[in-house]
Amino acid sequence: GGRSAMAAVAEGSSGGVVGAGGGAGGDSGVPCTICGATSATAQTRAPLLFLSPLGPATGNATTARRLAASLRQHGHPVTLLNCGEHSVESVAAAAAAACARAVVALHCVRAGPLAAGTGLPYVVITGGTDVFTAATAGSERAETVRRVLCGASAVVAFTPAMAAAARGAVGGKGCQEGGSSAGDGTDGALADGVGDGAPEVSGGSGGGGKPPAVSVIPQAVPTTSAAASPAALAAARAALREAFCLPSDSIVLLLPCGVRAVKAPTWVVDDVRRWRAEDARVVLVVVGPVLEPASAAALAAAIGDGDGDGDRDGSDGSDGARPGGGVASRRRPARALLCGAGAPEAGCFALRDGVGYHAPVPPSTLATWMVGASAVLNTSVSEGMCSAVLEAMAARTPVAARANAGNDAVIRDGETGCLARSPAALVDAVRGLLADAPRRDAMVAAAAEYVEREHSVAAEAHAWTDVVAGVVARGAADGDLAALE
Repeated sequence: GGRSAMAAVAEGSSGGVVGAGGGAGGDSGVPCTICGATSATAQTRAPLLFLSPLGPATGNATTARRLAASLRQHGHPVTLLNCGEHSVESVAAAAAAACARAVVALHCVRAGPLAAGTGLPYVVITGGTDVFTAATAGSERAETVRRVLCGASAVVAFTPAMAAAARGAVGGKGCQEGGSSAGDGTDGALADGVGDGAPEVSGGSGGGGKPPAVSVIPQAVPTTSAAASPAALAAARAALREAFCLPSDSIVLLLPCGVRAVKAPTWVVDDVRRWRAEDARVVLVVVGPVLEPASAAALAAAIGDGDGDGDRDGSDGSDGARPGGGVASRRRPARALLCGAGAPEAGCFALRDGVGYHAPVPPSTLATWMVGASAVLNTSVSEGMCSAVLEAMAARTPVAARANAGNDAVIRDGETGCLARSPAALVDAVRGLLADAPRRDAMVAAAAEYVEREHSVAAEAHAWTDVVAGVVARGAADGDLAALE
């Protein structure tokens, strides 16, 4: 029965199973009936359940898959599930089938209640927006965040600011044993009513109602100490411009993000177009999945649809057509592409008056585009720790970002990137930087050195090994106490 349940859960999850197996037996010599492992084996390579939103081309998915792979490399069989596709019951069944000893939950609101419903010890990762917005999103959401944090055996934040926000989300009410979370997690969102059939959030605060410790573990990105060769840089620049049928001297500002309100992809559109009015080589390209229809409609309206002069790429006086197809055969109206009027063919995009959108591309393609971009932008209202920003810094591409707690934590303004509190200031910062080659070169070198030093994969893996070991050990100790009682 256990194997069938696991197979059903795995088949229904886009996340799939990173590595199932290992297990929890009873006595050390008695193997688990599902996976065959003994409790002694489980102590050294404890199976884990990892819950996260796994939307395509999203930061959460990137983080979850990297951490799951790292934990597996360090001996933990990991079952990775998309929390948006599961209920409390199916997650509990998956945990039992995998003989999981602990749960890792990425996102307090979307994954946290599901982790609590397993009855296993869990570590929750605050994604940033979940705790930053808890105080303003209404009492139900704030209470969910508080209960999930209090029920955790450990909490991980990417930055000190996120750790402080997590502590603030607990607030003066503190942690009390028992209570229910504010959602059943069936669709990755909160239920309307607090506690209506939701799982108990318990086991993390322990005796005395003390909140769990918060560990700060920065996001990691693969790095290289060497800059791209001139040939590789030229190839990356050509690949990005060819994807949008742009002239080779185009100034391409790349904005990789999911299309949703918190990412604010239209924030700089007007100011980029003001710059473009002075320099027709300037182009802003948004790349990422559509996550909110209203934001997609707003971006489509900002790009604009229609025919005529506005559809020309404008940089060379031509109509944008190129040999072998070009714009005429690959461009689609922005509203059709962003708002779901038919599935776009591969390579299809929207571009008008220097502002464009491209649907998600494979990570390897996006990495190449970031190397080839003139600058990578981040316009988010709120960030936890943006992987795309770190990847661009590691790639030695200039980064200009909207000032917020997450971006402030990784960018030193004027040294490793540019921070701005208004769209005009952000565009002016990019213009000034690209016009000053020595300053640009010094900034990207400093940014790459910072990422290599502070965001290494090895350091992240070591820290996570320690956190998981503590959570598993605590779960084992709690089980021993329960047996004595």
